[in-house]
Amino acid sequence: MVYGEVCHIEDVEAGAVRHNPNLDRNAINSETNLVLLCHKHHKLIDAMPQKYTVAWLKKIKHKHEIQGIIDINPAQAQSAR
Repeated sequence: MVYGEVCHIEDVEAGAVRHNPNLDRNAINSETNLVLLCHKHHKLIDAMPQKYTVAWLKKIKHKHEIQGIIDINPAQAQSAR
């Protein structure tokens, strides 16, 4: 069984990891602002917002949509535990 979490790339909530006060409520749940991640990688990405920026997430999402699965290396995945 595959488990995933639908995650926001940017969020309107103050204090959110990738807060964007200019994002409106319609855009928050748009397909372009959502990405499916496993819990472990969701945690890792939110814990390292300087590395996993909005631009990086959008780039990797686009790459995934074109090519398929994109791996985060085992060392990064291990650090998310």
